[in-house]
Amino acid sequence: MKISNILTKDVFLNAFEICKEYAKEDFILDINFRLLKDVLLETSREKMSQFYDDFISTDVILAVPEMFSTDIVSIPKGMTGVREYRFFSMYSMVLYNAIGLLFVECTDTNLRDLNFNQKYIYPFYPTKFHKDKDNWKASSDYKEGYSDFLSTLNQQLVVGDIVLRIDISKYFEEMQHKILIKIMQDYASPSLLTKYNLNGESNTITGLDFYFDSLMNKTQSIPQGRKNFVSDYLGYLYLVPFDVKVKELVKSNIMKFKSMVRYVDDIFIIFNKTEETIKNKEVFKELLSIEQRINSWLFDELQLTTNAAKTDRKIIKNSEERRGFLRFTRKTVSSPISKNKLNYQLIYFQNSLRKFKIKEAFSFLLTGEDRENLKVIFDPKFQNYLFQKENVDRTKLILNEITFDLTADYINILIALFFIRRKKKGGNKFTTHLIKFIKKDLNLSDRRHIHILFTALAQNIDKTEEVVIRKKIKADSEILRSNNYGKYLLAFFKIRRKAKREPNLLGQTVYERITEEYIVRKINNNKFFYDIENHYNNLINELIRSPFKDEEAIIQQLIYYANSILNQKWDLAFNYLNNFFHEFCKVQYELKDTDNINSVINKTSHLLELNELMTIRKFYNYRNFNSISHPSQKGTPSIKISGKILTNYHHTILPIVLKIMKNRE
Repeated sequence: MKISNILTKDVFLNAFEICKEYAKEDFILDINFRLLKDVLLETSREKMSQFYDDFISTDVILAVPEMFSTDIVSIPKGMTGVREYRFFSMYSMVLYNAIGLLFVECTDTNLRDLNFNQKYIYPFYPTKFHKDKDNWKASSDYKEGYSDFLSTLNQQLVVGDIVLRIDISKYFEEMQHKILIKIMQDYASPSLLTKYNLNGESNTITGLDFYFDSLMNKTQSIPQGRKNFVSDYLGYLYLVPFDVKVKELVKSNIMKFKSMVRYVDDIFIIFNKTEETIKNKEVFKELLSIEQRINSWLFDELQLTTNAAKTDRKIIKNSEERRGFLRFTRKTVSSPISKNKLNYQLIYFQNSLRKFKIKEAFSFLLTGEDRENLKVIFDPKFQNYLFQKENVDRTKLILNEITFDLTADYINILIALFFIRRKKKGGNKFTTHLIKFIKKDLNLSDRRHIHILFTALAQNIDKTEEVVIRKKIKADSEILRSNNYGKYLLAFFKIRRKAKREPNLLGQTVYERITEEYIVRKINNNKFFYDIENHYNNLINELIRSPFKDEEAIIQQLIYYANSILNQKWDLAFNYLNNFFHEFCKVQYELKDTDNINSVINKTSHLLELNELMTIRKFYNYRNFNSISHPSQKGTPSIKISGKILTNYHHTILPIVLKIMKNRE
């Protein structure tokens, strides 16, 4: 499974530099990155290189969840819904980016050579990777990438065209790991597959699949986050087979394929009639047939489903219909705004801003057009116009009326309104509206309010404002602690739980690790663990400094042990713990495969106490009488291993292993 067989130190360190580069940016909307910013900037390339040697090259990383796994965080979506985000600790973030960079390295050249644009297929995605000498650089400019997508769609769709818009349901959540890896192999350069040991169905491919499954704790889905370079690319890559196949899938006798434009999973397929005399009802019937073929292919080949309710079929009969269909593509993302249009843009902006208000006859609906109207706030020319006194006054009147609860899903756009130019002469006259909401109406049991607050905190608010917010956070600490998103506010304000808790079996949780990385940051004496008193962390810390780290059989059993605990499969975990202990003793005392418990006792009796020797005997007895290894004994059903039993042996066997390891000759 050796992950180092596919992941070189150069690629790993390249990923570290990409993460570190983003941490240098001033305007960070990604809360996970905001918490890791300082530790990323303070961690040296030498320390990361040492981490590779100790944890990656040995595969030990896959036995330490706090360093390779993620924490599930639910953030607001829409008015009252939620979406799943994944938060990484520093090392897990670098590792994920390194794995993703491997996909980029292997597929980039071949995908460029496909020249999709020459075939009238136009795929877009937020993050672009390019080689600078021997290293990859990542540039993630949503405004530019999305604007290019909108521009291409505007150019391609004209009066007389037929368009089929396809919406894929839960795209990132449904991406299958095995299929993703197979796509990478299919579109990779053969020489690079050989270089990184990614040919065929080798152990390294199994290890790559195991990594993704362990990362997500399921066989599908990739992490989503506000700034996730790798997931952007993987989201693009997963649909490349569809880009290749689409012309064949949409073949028709009455319609001719014109082009396909997609932004990640937002797909527009454009056709022309083969003859003007073809009736519209024939066109719609044919579109349904094509749609069915596409849906079947997406499910059969990629395990993806489409959202029928959001699929759109349209014949563009005139300019008015074209404008109506393309209304969501109003190009306010990054296009320069001419003087005579500024007032119209302000009217659009203010009209969309007014919609964040609960009315008596309650209805709240912001369209794609409204979202684009609001994005004009990122344009410097519009900012200059907005900050003229009369425009400030009118906008402040609107802000007095809005309901901030409704802004959560748009706060990544609106935050610019509240914080741009704050440090410049004259300041920002709109910030007070957001701060007033935070001071007066903030409800920390409402996930939407947590999201709004976090986005504001990421902009480095004033110290006086922070003092007021801290009091609120401290007063509601128990409410926040039980919220998988709110608990990160406690980390942000460095509010720790004082009461002792039961230690985790596998070291710190990802959340605890992130908290330590944010508050403590550096670890002395070149150690990699904050909680060295934990039996498991202590064992790993000793293991990476011993010859045992090169014993593949020992590391393998430890990896499976950790994975079984994460999945709460106590019987399996118990067996892997026993296998780990037995493999360890075989190496330490040069035992044969046929040696049994008595051989282990004889070899350890000079070092261990009587109670420790008894623990080992009981441990082996359980192994020979549990549902995984031995379902029954002389007709008596085996004992089911519970979490309590496993925990007991975890806390007694690991210290014994540690004791033997520290006293090795």
